[in-house]
Amino acid sequence: MFAETEPLYLQDVTFSTEKRDGETRKIVGCKWRVDPFTPEMADDLSIRDRLFNVHGEPVGDVVAITLAIHEGLQRLSLRMAPDQTNPTLEIPDVQVDGTIKVTKDKENPVYSATFRTFFDYPEAATLLVLCHGVNEVHYATFQDEQLDLPTAEDV
Repeated sequence: MFAETEPLYLQDVTFSTEKRDGETRKIVGCKWRVDPFTPEMADDLSIRDRLFNVHGEPVGDVVAITLAIHEGLQRLSLRMAPDQTNPTLEIPDVQVDGTIKVTKDKENPVYSATFRTFFDYPEAATLLVLCHGVNEVHYATFQDEQLDLPTAEDV
């Protein structure tokens, strides 16, 4: 999901609970904004044809739209600068919400997008970085947590 070290703006961090496997677990939700939301990003989420024409320009009739996306569990790595070699944070088993909201800028032909992620309550140091990082830009990398199954050549 997205290229490495993509600049994302952390808009909000929320705390709640969910029932899973018969027990109540604490979870953390993060709301992220991507600005600009590019044709390549839309392609990564399989929604490019809904937002961009063949030349990569926003389609004329979309002002705001909510689209379904289907991403499996992700490992989220956050950096404070794009050239930072080691991540500041790594959060495993991050669930990307099933929708992304895309809006067109009123003055320029570009999109911005917002989406949410959820994960189990992490350690205190991770929470501290996230809570102090609200309204800041983070350079994020999402990696699929789902490993590819071995093929006959791998065995």
